[in-house]
Amino acid sequence: MTTRAAACVTLAIVLAAGVLLVPDFCSAQEPDSLLIATLDFDPDALNLKSNGRWVTCYIELSDGYDPNDIDPSGVVFMDSIPAVDHPGGVGDCDEDGIEELMVKFPRADVGVMLAPGDSVEVWVSARVGSLAFTATDTIRVFWPGGGDDPEDGNVDDAVLHDGFRLEQNRPNPFNPKTVIGFSTPAAAHVRLDITDVTGRLVATLVDGYLENGEHQAEWDGRASNGTPVASGVYFSTVTARGFSETRKVLLLK
Repeated sequence: MTTRAAACVTLAIVLAAGVLLVPDFCSAQEPDSLLIATLDFDPDALNLKSNGRWVTCYIELSDGYDPNDIDPSGVVFMDSIPAVDHPGGVGDCDEDGIEELMVKFPRADVGVMLAPGDSVEVWVSARVGSLAFTATDTIRVFWPGGGDDPEDGNVDDAVLHDGFRLEQNRPNPFNPKTVIGFSTPAAAHVRLDITDVTGRLVATLVDGYLENGEHQAEWDGRASNGTPVASGVYFSTVTARGFSETRKVLLLK
């Protein structure tokens, strides 16, 4: 990035699972001081009738910044809900080689703020020293049964959705192959895709009817046409019966 002395602009950096807004960024600042933050909201599919206590957010920072420097008490969900005083800390929770800060928010408070939808944007704001940042993610929010009205739902479908699960691939990072595990609580048509950071489909590992139980699929780091893909960050996404979950996959050559 080229800078000019004393010029101030507003930057918006969009990533696969996050966006950074840096207001009034002055280009007199060194280029390598640019802060990019990404957010991973867990769960990716939020059941508004779940009795769970917390939702969890994982915040990653770009090279040159340490997530230990984020004050957890200053992390706020959607400009309204502060992070709770709950054991969290910094670690490589998704095993992608990059440490992130884990913070939690009361699930009931978060649910009040969100309307059902297949692509609901959520965000957190925080600071690293004097630098403020906002990181976003997109999740699915639903009432059990798939309706927008809580009176339309039923608990059986909620239990069904909660039973679907996509595991973190092993190993991660990987080269040349990795195994992706996932669980289905009922027979269903299941699709498991690999996409790149732009959202482009790279490969489809599973696309068919599966019985309930635990399943695995192997990815050899190749696109659907057999061409080896470049090193970098990719995403595995499992979709079944209205459920969808995504995890980050890191290929290193």
